[in-house]
Amino acid sequence: MKAKLKGNMNLDEIINVMSEDNEEAKEVVSEMMREPSLYRGVIICDRLGIRGDILRKLYHECCEGRKEMFSKVLQMFESGVYTEEEITRNLSLNASESFLDESIVNPCLPLYSADFNNTHPDWEEFAYLQRRNLNIKVKRKEALEKIPEWIIQGQAMMYPEKFAKWESVVIEHATGFSSGTMIRDALEIMTALEEGASISQAKQILDKQSHSGGTETITRNIILNFANRGPDFYVSTAPMPLTVEQQFDVTKIRKENKEYAEKNSMVGQNNIY
Repeated sequence: MKAKLKGNMNLDEIINVMSEDNEEAKEVVSEMMREPSLYRGVIICDRLGIRGDILRKLYHECCEGRKEMFSKVLQMFESGVYTEEEITRNLSLNASESFLDESIVNPCLPLYSADFNNTHPDWEEFAYLQRRNLNIKVKRKEALEKIPEWIIQGQAMMYPEKFAKWESVVIEHATGFSSGTMIRDALEIMTALEEGASISQAKQILDKQSHSGGTETITRNIILNFANRGPDFYVSTAPMPLTVEQQFDVTKIRKENKEYAEKNSMVGQNNIY
């Protein structure tokens, strides 16, 4: 259970629990306790596990330190505009996105009016647009923040000669329309193959990833080019007989992998002496 507040707590106890010794959060909670429009927000934040530095981030970063925006975001939380998972996902980013994008709000709507809530006829459309907008931004931000991790994770499973190309491919996908989805999926399979999974087991992972024809092709190509067992996986998961061009690519990469394996084996032997 995330909630930590109890009904018999006094003001100081509530502030201490919610601030978790974070001085900026303590100021935020103190203001919430004094402001009628924000008082209920203390309960909402406690229920969602938003305390301490996360509460500071919500107020100062996601809401720009603006009381009216903070109040509206808490109202959005309470009315279910975002799921708890979506709230947690955004706040876990190094640089969280705003939960309220004023640029996509109809200028005729009384955005910061107390009357604009989930009973307002325009609230449903407002909630849909805000949620869609946030999820797009968070997905992109997650991919950007994952770039260093994905690069290191992949390089640990491939020959050094492929490092530069891998880095380029990761950045291209992470900043592209898919927000790195196919890099993530390829790494899942590459890791399984590296840990000794059979080709059949790796194919089961691919099937569970719910690809379209296009995304599956791209994911398989990434694995072909970078996984040590990529050619075997690529051939075994082909939905149709390989074209002449595909056969050429597979043969080329098999040859490269063999050369890289021999080269790096010799480097290791030289290091021994």
